[in-house]
Amino acid sequence: MLVGALQEGGCHPGEKLAERFGTSTRTIRSDVVRLRVLGFAIASTPGPRGEYRLTRGRNMPPLSLDDDEAVAAAVGLAVVAGTADPASPIAGGAFDAAAARALAKLESFLPERLHRRTAVECGRIQPLLSLAPTVDAAMLVTVTQAIAARFLLRWTAKTRDGLVRAAFFEPYRLLFRHPNWYVAGFDRRHHAWTLQRLDDVDAAGASRRRFDPRPLPPGRRDDLIPHVYHAWHDAELRVHAPLRDLEDAVRHQEAEVDALGADDFLVRIRGTHRHALLMRLALHGIEFRVVSPPALVDECRRLAEHLSRAAG
Repeated sequence: MLVGALQEGGCHPGEKLAERFGTSTRTIRSDVVRLRVLGFAIASTPGPRGEYRLTRGRNMPPLSLDDDEAVAAAVGLAVVAGTADPASPIAGGAFDAAAARALAKLESFLPERLHRRTAVECGRIQPLLSLAPTVDAAMLVTVTQAIAARFLLRWTAKTRDGLVRAAFFEPYRLLFRHPNWYVAGFDRRHHAWTLQRLDDVDAAGASRRRFDPRPLPPGRRDDLIPHVYHAWHDAELRVHAPLRDLEDAVRHQEAEVDALGADDFLVRIRGTHRHALLMRLALHGIEFRVVSPPALVDECRRLAEHLSRAAG
């Protein structure tokens, strides 16, 4: 109980703690000593009116959770353990495995009533993260060897219409952005830098034709993916909405916000999914006007016409 009180944060007078738990200040001091032995870092002020405060120590001490906190922690760990997120930086990409170990430790202490609650809550939740699309390891080796040897890369891929497309490609770099593998380079057919998702490629092979690497466009050496990813765009919007609503709508975007007045903002957004951006703003009831680019204005018109037809 004392641990739970200290975990609420702030300073706690010894007299108040003794009154809260129906004991004496001497007992509170003795309990604090025992908690320090267990690894809790507890700061205190001396004297009969001394106060106690839980601080950050060097090691992870035992935690005290109430019923709701224990169930929430277990459900959160269960969700993460089921995602198999390869983009995680923890344990070499094994964050899901770490979550599974932590969940096993927590469940060993949960009483039966909390086990049942956890099972019910887990059944209501569908993890949003998913396994990355499968890419043949041999294809990754082929791509990296072509990059190292400066060989043209030739591949075939099926379009959405089922047509087979072949391309000659000057591969520059192999990239991973969860959950997909990409190869960045120069497409000779279209004479443009581009990014190709490898799970969309049916077959790939390095030719014996070498190429001389061409310089990347100026200012793009540290920002390759946004430059070559064809769907990347910059948008500038004039937004009329409370700041809290605006923050809610663009929290998943890279955005710069300039305040022009009360509930009046100029927002510069970087993103890859225009329709998702427009729908998010609309669904949040946010009044906005597209400043640039003109193509986004056309997107708004097409989306409005589509929704109008859907509404009959």
